[in-house]
Formats: sequence, structure tokens, C-alpha cells
Amino acid sequence: DELMSKTPASFQGLKTTIEAAAKQYQLQPELLVAIAAQESTFCTNISNGAGCFQFTDDSAWAKYGGGKSKYDNTASVWAGAAYIHDLVKARGGSLYQALRDYNGQVVNGGIASYQTDVFR
Repeated sequence: DELMSKTPASFQGLKTTIEAAAKQYQLQPELLVAIAAQESTFCTNISNGAGCFQFTDDSAWAKYGGGKSKYDNTASVWAGAAYIHDLVKARGGSLYQALRDYNGQVVNGGIASYQTDVFR
């Protein structure tokens, strides 16, 4: 609640969605908020991808987007949570490695400080 209170009013409307997605995918809601902050400045700067979680890979969206529009922020929250969950599982429980994979390898255009920025 404290972290959500520091987000833009437009993002606060996603609070229940974030909490429900976090619960379903066994993630901390604060993690999803932090990823949305890094990916799209809380859904206010959507330029490189689509939605709060900035899906740029059509195949990832096809798998996690549930047939919804990539620009649907509610769908983006659910898809982002499911994707992070699967990445953590694939990385043997390593959230750090999962975040690296979510953002992309540095050699493939990923941001070197991404994991640290999310944990900040």
C-alpha cells in the first residue's frame, strides 16, 4: 500500500489487478510495481513495447497475453506476472536471473543495471 500510494493516480487503478496477479503467481506485489516502474514509468511512458510491462516480443505476448490487446494494461499486468513466474521457475528460483531474462541480455539490447534498478 505504501509503494502504491507513491505511484501516479492512473496506475493506482491497477492495484487490485496487481495484488490478484501477484497472489496467483506467488510473487510480491511490490515486485510487479517495481517492474512496471522500470518498464513504463507506471504505464505512463509506453513507447518501446506495449502495456505496463512492455511486451516487445510477439511470441511472448501470444503465450501470456490471453488473446487480449498488448495495450490493455490489465492484461499486461497478468501477462507480466505469469511471464516472470515462469522465468523464475526456469531459472531455478533465481529472481535476479529471471529479471535479466525478462529485460533481455545486455548483448541483445538489455539494460545492464535493470535488476538493480528493479530492486531499488
